[in-house]
Amino acid sequence: MSEAESATQTVSPKISKKYLPRFGKIQFDGNIDRMADYAIVSKDSSPEKLYEIISKKWKMTAPSMILSIAGGGGDEFVITSGMTKEFRTSVNKIALQTGGWITTSGTNSGVTKLTGEIVDQYASANTDQTITTLGITTFGAVNNSAQLYEKSLNEGEAIVQYESNNANSLEKSHSHLLLIEDGQRFMFGSEAKPRAKLEHLISQKIGNKKIPLVCLLLNGGFESLKTVRHALKNKTPVIVVAESRGCAGVLSNLYNKSHKAVTKDKLVDLLADEGIEYNMGELSTWVELVKDCMRMKEKMTIYFTDDDGSFAELDEAVLEALIAEQEFSTKHLLKLAMEWDRCEFAKTRILTEGAEISDEELWPFFKQALQEDRPDFIKMFLDWKVKFVECLTPNDLKKFYTSCVKENTPLHDFMNRKEWAHDRAFTSLMKVKHKQNDDLPNTPSAADHMWALREIFKWAVLLNRRTTSRILWDAMSEDQLPAAIVASSMLIHLASHSDQTEWKKEYKDHASAYRNLAEGILTKCFEHDADRTAISLTRKLHNWGNKTCLQLAVDCMDFDIMAHAAVHWHLDKTWLRGIVQPRGGFFSTAFFWIKLLVSFILPIFIPFLVEFEGTPEKGEPATKKSNTQESLEKDVEANDQKGNNLINGGTLSRLAKTLPNRMTVIEKIYAFYQAPLVKFIMHVLFFVIFLVFFAYNILFTFYSGCGTQCEASHWLLFVWVLTIGADEIHDIFHANSKVFWKKIVIWISDPGNLLDLIAFLLFIPGFFVRYVNTYTARALLVCSFCIYTMRLFSLFRVHGNLGPKLLMVTKMMKDLGVFIFIWIIFLFAYGVSSQALLYPNEIEAGKVFEGIISKPYWHIYGELFLEEIHFDPDEDQYNCGPSTDRECPTQTLFVPILLGIYMMLVSVLLLNFLIAMFSYTFDKLISKTDVIWKFQQYQLVEEYYYYPCLVAPLNIVNYVYRIIVRIARSTCSGCRISPKKYNAFEKCVTGNDLQKLVYWEQQMAHEYLERERKKEEENTSHRLDKLASVLDSIQRRMQYQEKTTSIKKGVHFFRK
Repeated sequence: MSEAESATQTVSPKISKKYLPRFGKIQFDGNIDRMADYAIVSKDSSPEKLYEIISKKWKMTAPSMILSIAGGGGDEFVITSGMTKEFRTSVNKIALQTGGWITTSGTNSGVTKLTGEIVDQYASANTDQTITTLGITTFGAVNNSAQLYEKSLNEGEAIVQYESNNANSLEKSHSHLLLIEDGQRFMFGSEAKPRAKLEHLISQKIGNKKIPLVCLLLNGGFESLKTVRHALKNKTPVIVVAESRGCAGVLSNLYNKSHKAVTKDKLVDLLADEGIEYNMGELSTWVELVKDCMRMKEKMTIYFTDDDGSFAELDEAVLEALIAEQEFSTKHLLKLAMEWDRCEFAKTRILTEGAEISDEELWPFFKQALQEDRPDFIKMFLDWKVKFVECLTPNDLKKFYTSCVKENTPLHDFMNRKEWAHDRAFTSLMKVKHKQNDDLPNTPSAADHMWALREIFKWAVLLNRRTTSRILWDAMSEDQLPAAIVASSMLIHLASHSDQTEWKKEYKDHASAYRNLAEGILTKCFEHDADRTAISLTRKLHNWGNKTCLQLAVDCMDFDIMAHAAVHWHLDKTWLRGIVQPRGGFFSTAFFWIKLLVSFILPIFIPFLVEFEGTPEKGEPATKKSNTQESLEKDVEANDQKGNNLINGGTLSRLAKTLPNRMTVIEKIYAFYQAPLVKFIMHVLFFVIFLVFFAYNILFTFYSGCGTQCEASHWLLFVWVLTIGADEIHDIFHANSKVFWKKIVIWISDPGNLLDLIAFLLFIPGFFVRYVNTYTARALLVCSFCIYTMRLFSLFRVHGNLGPKLLMVTKMMKDLGVFIFIWIIFLFAYGVSSQALLYPNEIEAGKVFEGIISKPYWHIYGELFLEEIHFDPDEDQYNCGPSTDRECPTQTLFVPILLGIYMMLVSVLLLNFLIAMFSYTFDKLISKTDVIWKFQQYQLVEEYYYYPCLVAPLNIVNYVYRIIVRIARSTCSGCRISPKKYNAFEKCVTGNDLQKLVYWEQQMAHEYLERERKKEEENTSHRLDKLASVLDSIQRRMQYQEKTTSIKKGVHFFRK
């Protein structure tokens, strides 16, 4: 310090130990927001005494780590702007953002001043965070030390107004200051030893656990070297930034040499190179300090900056130093790595093979990564195979939703509607547009790893976290296809509930990504092996409520998946159930249907006319293998060569088979009548017969005196209707739910079932009312007959052309409903007005109501009743009067005007509006009807697959048989009735077979994703090549123009 500077100070006299410690508060530069606690203590104060001041007097909270910053001060401290920027970033990340402490020399110069500026900027942006910056310096060397002593007290605290205006002043961004009184004035350095001891004590003492402590040396001179030496003596890791020059440069140059190589001559050269000024009398001390540091260099880490002088990975250097210290657990190091966002470092240096950390210890970190949406860490934990199933609970899931869902989002609104105050209410959200198990596990023991992964995946999808959800999807090795189907459905459902265009677009884009994944994987599987793809689509998924992929797609209303070629290949195969349908022209198809009808009527011809899959033809061996078995055996050979016996064709091949290879005559007849196609034909024929028989009864048997023949016909019709009703009751009990009232809701949600219920409810009273009133009975039965006849439309679903058209008609009925709703308003207005004007004296309610409704209704079809509206008593166009039952209308000119207005609005405006709606619906559905029809095909095939082969009224035999079987099972323990061996829609694949199938699915998914990645690379490469070509073309053109210009200049010069 210069004499001029010392002369401006107010220096305190030497203070006796008996007056110490003394305490006070500093208000920097008159700013009430810049307050710091300070204490003047003796240099002989023990670290325990200093720690007591910190912990009890100042009540400082425990740090996550301590960053001790040492370095240059005054004019010799010069670093590059890039280094300053990266130093700022590293200090923010290492200490400020993690709740750590920063300890410095406390003065307003050099690296301490830079640190104060960093703290000040961070504090202004984070006003709610308490920042602890502890400055430890020599009391007698700081500016205005006398004022600090005079204002200080032994017990209480006085406020000192302090100006931080030069290098020897206290830095104004510190929260706490320890001033070491050593009896000397204008000389720093005595604080180094107590500072190092105090830092070491704090790192060892707080909370019975070691606090990470690192000393960072940036530039620096003689006093900084003392600080480093004392830190090393206390076994504190020291990071030396090599390119920052000063004593940091000296230590980095001598790091690879022995302490014996440190000589005065060598040190003189280094001090000159690093720009350090020194007195020759201090040279010996310099040598001893450097030698001491080199003796303890195992605690020292030399950090070399990048070529541009920045140190973007300084936090990794700190982690490396802490790992080298070998005193911190994996858990503690991982905590720092997450706080500093060093995933790659954590993966390669912390979570390595042999790391001692349990799944229970990793779970909080994984949960933190999920909540903070940090995909890199999530992937790292999943790659580490964290078994968090024992840690995840439904309460954790609820906290995920309540803490991470932002306000003013569609998901937040959805959660509010579901009344999340209930502990189990969140389960409804997890079942968005798809049904799963009615109960979620309440305890970890009731769940498994895939259940936990599934719920977290759905949470990430609902929060629209694309990267995180994709990482979780990649980890769902067994269930990637169903997960993609469900994710797409949930996102589409959220998009439909969103009123904001931006959210709707984001959800739809995210849903499209998962839909493409599902379709792409399914396509790849189908291209490789159709039979195994069918097994994958129909195997029960333990982690998705024992549903199959097809059932999930149906529950999710995923039309694109249900319209996929793989699904319809399986449906076509199931529809025929082993019956071979020839692929050919009109005659071969017609001949097939003739054989089918003959076989249906005369079962004895089935073995001769109908060909079944798997049945050996003439000249072929009976042991012919299926395509799936051959494919599987090839995979066995390929995997055996690699040493992996993962795929075997045995059970999977049997699962793919519809029928056995060898069939007896009885088995062929049974298989024929079990085919859904045959059941459908049988159902159509019997239903047509039922309608004809129903019509016969209505037309020819409802008259008096018909006799017992008519009565028998009526009761036969009654039994027939009851058997049809029995089929509907059977459907109710087999609905996909465990709760009876939910079964009824599911059943009645089908419009066809609702029509059947109405027809049945009309038939029963009509049947019994015939004994009282024949006309009423006939009217009720006619209505029931009409509704049953309309059920014929549902049979059109099987036809490729009629099915989509029927769907269009169904959709257009909604448009017709809108038209009728609007038309009723005009009808009511015109009908009441015309009735009141034409028949003012009519008081009979029936005739009034008829007049209001009938005329406006028939007007739209062209019946205008002009002779009644333009009534003239002198003409005989309208027959009315006392001689008839009709009252004559009143002559009025206003009704024809109303009629004109009504006809213009209804016939011109509304009818054309209806036609426009029909056209819009047609255009909108024309591209989707085929997809929706294919979706309905699944329901049709499944319905007739489980439909009994005996249709009404013969199905009574089937129900009697089932009752006998049920009684036999419940009463006879020795009776064994084998269940079905083959189910085309639900296959139970377990054990080794499941492992083989999952391995194949993973292989197909990997190949698909790899193919997509290569396509993306090719597209990117193509775009870059195209861009390079364009740039090359521009360059050549510019060169040509330059040459042309130079030639023109030469010609012009020559002409001159």
